[in-house]
Order: sequence, then structure tokens, then C-alpha cells
Amino acid sequence: MIKSNNALAIYSLGINKFIITKSPAVISTVLGSCVSVCLYDPHRAIGGMNHYMLPYCFPEKKHDTLRFGDTAIPILIKMVKQAGGRQLKAKIFGGAKLFPKIANMSFPDDNISIARKILEKHGIEIVSENVGGFTGRSIHFYPQKGLVTVKKQVSPPENFMEKYAI
Repeated sequence: MIKSNNALAIYSLGINKFIITKSPAVISTVLGSCVSVCLYDPHRAIGGMNHYMLPYCFPEKKHDTLRFGDTAIPILIKMVKQAGGRQLKAKIFGGAKLFPKIANMSFPDDNISIARKILEKHGIEIVSENVGGFTGRSIHFYPQKGLVTVKKQVSPPENFMEKYAI
């Protein structure tokens, strides 16, 4: 965590992690096919964000629950509620198909789908999303206000993989 001179905490969120905060903050991450759910209570200035890689947790990976949407999202919801969140709202980001020529690459879509399903199951309204597409994005989430800024990354050239594959 880095503190700026106006007391806004700045967090950089890594993959398979989450951050919950009650203090003025910005949480930043970079997403490709991974997804982040930004969860916040607009009346209590509490929020959090996760960054998960794959949609479903395999039984042998139960120790690594933050890597998978079906386990990471309920943990985020639980932790925001434990911090005092009640009337939760959500925003979803990521799920890009970075390598569209790879056949049967459905996990980016599945990452998005699992977020929608779990949030609906918990009765949490999705107020916005910026998902899918073919480029990554960097996001900056201000949990106390529920604001998110998104910057889409530049697409690599069409023949990028052939040119730079090792």
C-alpha cells in the first residue's frame, strides 16, 4: 500500500487476490482473460475487488480458492458484508479473448458468466460491466464512491504470435 499526500490509499491488486477497504482508496489491476468483480455499498463507503483467473475450482485445488470465480466471488461478498456492507452493488471487468485464434478458448466467457450467476444468486445488482472483447484493460476502482476508470490496452498486430513465438 502506498499513501499519497491527500490520504488516499493506493493498492495494486495482484492475480488471485482481493482487497477490502473502508478508507478512501483506489484499487488498481490489469486484466486480460481474468475477471475482477468490484463490490461496494454506496451508503456505507465500503468496498472491495477481486482478480480471479478461471471460472471453476477443481476439487484438488480447494486450497487455492481465490484463483477461481466460483469460490473467489462468494469470499469477496462475505468479506465485504463482514466489513459492514449491506446494500451491495457490483461492477464486472475483464474476460478478454486475448488469443482469438486458439480454438475452444471458452474460459474468458465462462469467467464473465460465473460472475453474473453468483451475483444474481446473492441478489446483488450489476450496475455496469466492461467485459469481453479482444484486448486487456487496466482498471482503477474507488470503492467509497463505486467509481471505476477503465483503460483498454492496444491490440497486438494480427501476426503477433507468429512473429514473437519462441
